[in-house]
Amino acid sequence: MVAEPANKASLVRDRLRGDILRGRLMPGQKLNISELCSRLQVSLPAVREALSALQGEGLVDLKAKKGFEVCQLSVQDFADLTQARIEIESVCLRLSIAAGDAAWEKRVEDALRDLLAVRRYTDETPPQMNESWSDLHARFHEELASGMNNPWLADIRRTLFAQSERFRRLSVPMEHSSRDVDDEHRTIAEVALVRDTETAVCLLRRHLQATFSIVAR
Repeated sequence: MVAEPANKASLVRDRLRGDILRGRLMPGQKLNISELCSRLQVSLPAVREALSALQGEGLVDLKAKKGFEVCQLSVQDFADLTQARIEIESVCLRLSIAAGDAAWEKRVEDALRDLLAVRRYTDETPPQMNESWSDLHARFHEELASGMNNPWLADIRRTLFAQSERFRRLSVPMEHSSRDVDDEHRTIAEVALVRDTETAVCLLRRHLQATFSIVAR
């Protein structure tokens, strides 16, 4: 009986985190606790606990006399996040290439194949991110880093990746057709798998910087 509220709060947190990262809940949008209780069919303590957890993750703000709302986005926030992610992803990729075995190579190859088999955008106007592609994209970058054996770096990398999703989705309607993201992923994987560490890291850094440049413009 004691574990049930905590479990409910965890489910609410995961649901709201997904809605925020996927842009279903927009920056600055107010989060009415009573409405969330009714919509998600959970208790007020469960919602409050979930929102407090998301506040700790930097996804939700608590405004005096206004309650909770989705955190705002800024170019400076994305610049800082991109810088942090580039450095962490670079370290993770270096370690992964150095320690990755045949099983790691197979995981990267499989993740790349599955990612390239799915369309990135929907047919909507304006185009929206294909959720299946987004999940496979997360898996691809996860597998690139999975050759290393450092759970601390792995957790930091996942946190930065998740935070960057909010910004990356903003780039969808602004990207020029000249950017071939599939080719970027293919080339990064191919170079990593032949253990050309410096080139792989350079390509990965350029890949992450490109998204920032699009959103910043």
